[in-house]
Amino acid sequence: MKNIILLLLICFFFSCEEKKIEFVQSQIDSTLVLIKNPSENDLILKKEIINFIKHKKKKLQKEDNGLSFYEYTSGTSYFLKNANYVGQGVKTVIVFQNRDNFTSMVHELIHSIGVHHTFDNDSKYTFELRKTDNVMDYTHQIGKKRFTTNIWQWRILNKNI
Repeated sequence: MKNIILLLLICFFFSCEEKKIEFVQSQIDSTLVLIKNPSENDLILKKEIINFIKHKKKKLQKEDNGLSFYEYTSGTSYFLKNANYVGQGVKTVIVFQNRDNFTSMVHELIHSIGVHHTFDNDSKYTFELRKTDNVMDYTHQIGKKRFTTNIWQWRILNKNI
């Protein structure tokens, strides 16, 4: 009986141990990183992400404007080897300060509610990349401000909220 209790205590101890956070970078999009076993503690998670960024900083391409982090789930793991954008319908968004902080935050939040890029063929209307001032375009990469949204984007947002 003592052996059984000891075995149960050992099993309980190991099952309670927090799994190590793991970062998995997409093979298709170098700016996309999925996080396996994220900590429930926001401070620990933030520290781990910062350490990851510091370690990867030299390897990031100059044209990369930042990294997008999402929790690794059965639903998001598909995007590691496929070109479709992970942001659609993902409810967790982590945005770090960069050159275009406010509109990047808005951009990622709108993605999480189901709106595609303006240049994405899955979008209701498709525009040329970096040719609009829409928050869902990438004009900030060429020094132009993004500040507009379209009525069809608002209809998607309202439907999904």
